[in-house]
Amino acid sequence: MWWKNQANDRIERVRQNLDVVIPSDIIIHWRKDGTWINKEGMKKYISHVLKDWSKKIPESKRGLLLIDNFKGHIDADIENLLKDIRIDVKKLPANSTPYLQPMDISVNAIVKRFYEEFWDDYQSNSTDLTKKGNFKAPSRGKKVIWISKSWAKVTEDTVKNGFNIYYKKLK
Repeated sequence: MWWKNQANDRIERVRQNLDVVIPSDIIIHWRKDGTWINKEGMKKYISHVLKDWSKKIPESKRGLLLIDNFKGHIDADIENLLKDIRIDVKKLPANSTPYLQPMDISVNAIVKRFYEEFWDDYQSNSTDLTKKGNFKAPSRGKKVIWISKSWAKVTEDTVKNGFNIYYKKLK
């Protein structure tokens, strides 16, 4: 895992070995064992992201974290970490994604499609093969560039339309 402003030589070595410059304020998180965030990932998210953000909340107020109902997100330890930084957590109802998480379906789907286009182009034009004749995987740096370019293609209208389409379902 890489986290913003984390002083760790190994992380900096990995960062420097990528063939792309990653701004220091960008947070990158990955898991080798899967794509779903687990409790340890949530704890790091709280301590490295939400903790700083919560300092901006006026003393008379509390923050609110809306989260899906995946069991790996919340347990008593995580609830206590959030309580300590004055953030309440509410789980979204099951099967509410189309109504309460429109960006998950609209924007994220578009970003994934753009990313897949970069991947397809890479495979169509790559001549770099393994000894067995398979395509060599693109470097992490190349993938970071693809993700960045994919997000750059998302427009303000894309975001607005994502909300409009899914909130019309509520009527």
